[in-house]
Parts: sequence; structure tokens; C-alpha cells
Amino acid sequence: MSDESKNEILFVSKDPNNQFSIKSLLLENFGEIQTADTRIRANQLTSSQKYDLIILDMEIPNVTGVNYCKSLKSNKKSQGIPVVIIGDDDDRGTNCINAFEAGADEFIQFPFLADVGLARIGRFLRKKSGGSGSSYLSVRVASGDLPGILQYLESDMKTGKLTIKHDDERVAVVVFNEGRLAHATAPYCKELDAITEVLSWEASHVTFDEIVLKEEEIKFDLEMTGIIMNCVVEVDEFKEIQQSLPENELMLGPSDKELDNSLELGQKKIYEFAVNGYPKDELLKLQKVPERKATMWLHNLIEEGYLKVYPPPFENYSQATYEAYKKLLIFAKTFPQLKEIVSNISFPLPEMASNLPFGAKDLLSAAPKIVIAGDNLDHLNLLVESMALISTAASKLKPIVKKHRKGVITTRLYFSEKVIIDIQQLPPAFDKLILNTLNEYISDLYGIIFLVSAQDKKCREENLRRLRILRQRFKGVNYFIVPRVLNQNNVCEFRMDCSNCGYTLAVDMKMAGSMGECPICKDSLTIPDALDHLAHTMHLPDDVPIAQIKPQVHNHVRDLINIVCESIIEALNPPKIVPKKVEREQPQVKLPTVAQNDTTVRERSNSPKTTIHAADMPEITPPSPISKNEIDSVFNEVFVESDNLSDTNFLDEILNADEDKFDIDDFIKTVKGN
Repeated sequence: MSDESKNEILFVSKDPNNQFSIKSLLLENFGEIQTADTRIRANQLTSSQKYDLIILDMEIPNVTGVNYCKSLKSNKKSQGIPVVIIGDDDDRGTNCINAFEAGADEFIQFPFLADVGLARIGRFLRKKSGGSGSSYLSVRVASGDLPGILQYLESDMKTGKLTIKHDDERVAVVVFNEGRLAHATAPYCKELDAITEVLSWEASHVTFDEIVLKEEEIKFDLEMTGIIMNCVVEVDEFKEIQQSLPENELMLGPSDKELDNSLELGQKKIYEFAVNGYPKDELLKLQKVPERKATMWLHNLIEEGYLKVYPPPFENYSQATYEAYKKLLIFAKTFPQLKEIVSNISFPLPEMASNLPFGAKDLLSAAPKIVIAGDNLDHLNLLVESMALISTAASKLKPIVKKHRKGVITTRLYFSEKVIIDIQQLPPAFDKLILNTLNEYISDLYGIIFLVSAQDKKCREENLRRLRILRQRFKGVNYFIVPRVLNQNNVCEFRMDCSNCGYTLAVDMKMAGSMGECPICKDSLTIPDALDHLAHTMHLPDDVPIAQIKPQVHNHVRDLINIVCESIIEALNPPKIVPKKVEREQPQVKLPTVAQNDTTVRERSNSPKTTIHAADMPEITPPSPISKNEIDSVFNEVFVESDNLSDTNFLDEILNADEDKFDIDDFIKTVKGN
């Protein structure tokens, strides 16, 4: 919103966030609004800032709205600002009379209709633009209704400004001079492009103010109907392309086709953002161009084969992990051996001599790789150091470390003469150079351990981008870790966002389940469990393993290595078919609270449990159907001859009997004549 059209509004109330719902009403229709809950705070704001309108609640701590209005109107700095008072009133209109006597410009009795309140408030804000204060139009419309409104203003030969506001705060202004287009602006475009842009918006709120135009505001004199006819063709093409784009959950990545240097600069930037893990919705809003133009660019990159569309990161996770290892069976025996070695290590680790030799093989020889990635370099280093100490304790050989460009580090761990593992540590930031060489770094890759140290919005978006980049290249085992590392205040910190105002909070992991309060918006909130919050915000399905460990505690890291080995060993075999379970409604049971154990890896509560698979069950051959002749033969052998047989067809009785009602004992007695 430009400064010219921006409304500066102050709302003073004992509870400005909730009183009359006035704050949300003004935000939706007029943009920004500032609030104050005391007279002192209101005085601070009015003394340092110029407002277009002040709205007073009748109930303000230590003062009434009427008395505070008198104070504003007696002050030279604020006496020219329109003041609207809102509150209850009696049958005689006492508060209304007192408000006008105090100098208020308007009194609105509560409860009030939203449209009526907006109309009374809006006339003071429209006077700011130098207009008459009359508005011929203020309505919410769908994209298909906007051409009709433009043609209506043309046919009535209106002069003024049509303000079009999108739900995401994009604002466009179309200027009419006697029904003809005089000027138009929209985000990152103007004139005819601006008309095409607003016609492509799904829904918007439009307001028309009839005002006297300034000479510099009249830049064109064009017929609106002809413009609309030309723009609608482009809008239809845009909407068709918009529908053809991949869903936001799908990943976009580089293909084998090299980028053409003749492409527009903006198109090259979209390509660069796409290969850096940005999802579709973010790609369309990152650059200062109309979203319609960005959509066209992205569509062309996909159609021309520069970008490749990948499935969501964890679609069919179990099957995808097995498919990823079909070509990696060369090191399949390593992980059962590694698990056995690590399981036999005793803790605490013994002190190791400083003169231990390094491993014999250099990094040129092949070895299975485990990638360590995440958002906190210190936590990554702690985990790799612990792994190195465990391997040294097992083999009495020091690891070989090689530093590559841009913070990539390879650490070769020796667990025995034959069991060797490369830990490929990636830096938190994936720049262009790392992306170009990433395939080389993750060759012979068997698993990824991803440390998520912070879960606020900014870190979460960056982690999701790293995750998309890695999952495009490797569909095998991914293990997510929430590290428990003490900060300077001896607290294992958990960073998250307030669900109300978005402020980043730092809370103690041990406080999961406790109630708290945001220091900014004062909204109450429940501190979530770090593992459950991670699974929810990063959209991780139940079969993707998540755990919480202390990366500096060696037996924690030992348990992590064991679990990763188990996951890889399981993924090397074809996934088993799990029989469908009949869903039954279970009674809710409140489980007792269990203190977190600091000596073991803690996995999330909804991690997969052991299940009997159909492939594990013994094969059962169903019996062949028995013919009537066979039944007759058995019948003659079992039952003695009886006079009753001539009167009753007992065989038919067996074959036709209802299973629930047939009584074999009664039948035998009848046959034997008892």
C-alpha cells in the first residue's frame, strides 16, 4: 500500500484486541491499525505520530472515552484529528449527547452492524484523499464480477479512484476520468498490465471514491470496454497455465538440460530458487514481478525441460527406500557388522592414547556414506565428534578427516579392519557451489541423519529447502534428530513461533505440555513436544523415524547408530505388505506422565510399532468342497439303519439346515430313533 493511500488509525480501549471486534474489522477493510490500552500510551503515540482517525472506547482505564475526547480536542496537536467514540448507550442517548458535546465527530452505539460501522468510520478516512466523502461502491467481488464493475463505472461516466485490495494485501488503483481509463497501478506493474493483473485475482475488495482528479493523475484517455476484452484473453490463458502447474507439495529440481543463457533474468532467478528447494508458492512471490508473470516463467521452465517435477519428499517412503538401495548392495554386509560392533562397546568409553595410529586406507577408496546435515553447525560437530570417539574405541584407529570447499567435511571412521564408514558433513547453507557438486559428495550414500535444532518459521522453511534438495538426490533412509544441547543458561532450548502473533519463542524442552504466555501478544499457549511439533510442521509421515538425543553423550550416539543400521538393513529387503486393520473406536485413556530418560534415545510417541505381516504367517490350504455322494457315504457308515430313514430325508436336512439353528445332538437322536 502506498503512503498516499495508507490510513493511520489509532484505537484506544481497555481491551483493544477483543473489544467490539473493531481491530479485526478495521484491519480487514482499512489496513494497518495501532492500539493503546491506557491514556498514557495513547498520549505517547499521538505526540509522536500524526493520525488520520482516532477511535475511542467508552471504557478506558482511569478515564472515560468522553473525557479523553475532551483532552484530545483541547490539544493543538490532536484537535484536528477526527474522533469516533464507540460504546453502549441508554434509551435517552446520554452517552451519544455527551460524546458530541465533548467534540467527538461521530458516536457509534454498540452493538452495531459491521457495514454501518464501516460506513461511518470510512467517511472520515476518505476525506483524507481530498474527495467529497461519498463512496458509490464498497463491496467484495470475485474475479468474474470485476469486469462488470469496470463497465458500470464507464457507462455512468464516473470520475474518481477504484481501489482494489487482494486478500494478501496487494493493492491496485484504477483512475477514471468521465468513465474512461486515466491511470492504473498494481504491484510491480501499471496501465494495461495493471488491468490484466487485477482481472486475474481470484477475489478482492473494491471501493470507489468519487473525487476531483489532479492534472498529473490523468495520463490516458482510453475506452475501458475495449481494454477489458483484450485483457480477458490473457487472463484466461494465465488461469489455464495456473491450473497446470504442479501442486505445492511436489518438489521442483534441476533436469539434465542446461539452462539457456537467452532466458530472461527473472526466469533464471526462478530456476535458481527452484533448484535451491523453494516450493511453488514461494517461487511465485520471491521476485518483484506480478505473480501472473512469474507463473508464466515457471510454466515455461517446466515445459521446456529445464526443471523436473519430483514427488513429495516422503511419498511411499518404505517402497522408495527399497528402490534407492537396489544399486547399493555392494556395502549391504557392512551395516549388520557395524551394528554388532557398536552393540558390544562398553560405556563410559575408556581414555584413549594420543599416539594412536590413523586408519590405513585413504579417502580415495570406496566406503558407504552417511550424510549429517542440519541447521546448527555446533550440534553437527558434536554428533560427528561422538561418532569419531566411538569408532576409535572400537578399532583403536584415529579417523581421517578431509575438508572440502564451502564447509563440506568427510570423516572416515574405522570400526574394524573391514567396517569403514564415511561421514559426509554438510554445512547449514547450501550455496550454488555445493549444489553443483552435491551429487559427487553423496555418491555411495546409505542414509541421512538430519538434525533439526530450531523449529521457528524461518528455520523450518530453510530446513524444508535443505530436505527437498537432499530428497531429490537420495530416496533412502532419513533419520530426523532433535538434539538436546544445553545453552548458556543450562537449558535445552526449543525454538517455536507463537501461533497468534508469530513471535519466535525460546522454551525449555522439559516444559512440553505446560501452559505459557507469549510476552508480545499475551496469548496463552501450550508448549508442544519437540518431536510431535517437528513431525507436524515438516509434514513427516509415521514411518519416517524421529528421535531426540544428546549428541555429546556417547551412549546416545551409539543407540542412534544402531537404529540407523536397523533402518538401513530393513530397507535393503523388499517392504512387507501390512494387512489392513479394522478401525475400532477405543476409549480414551490418560497415560501417566513419565520423566524423559537421559540415557537412551527417545523416539516420538507415534513411531511405528512391530506388526505381523501377511508374508510372515504360515500358509493355510483351504479344504476342498465335499460332494453330496461323499456325505451320503459317511452318513451310511456312521448311522445305523432305522425305520425313520424311510420317512425323512436326513441328508437333505443336513444340507439345507440353518447353521445357527441346526442341533447335531437332536439330529443323532432322531436318526437312532431315541
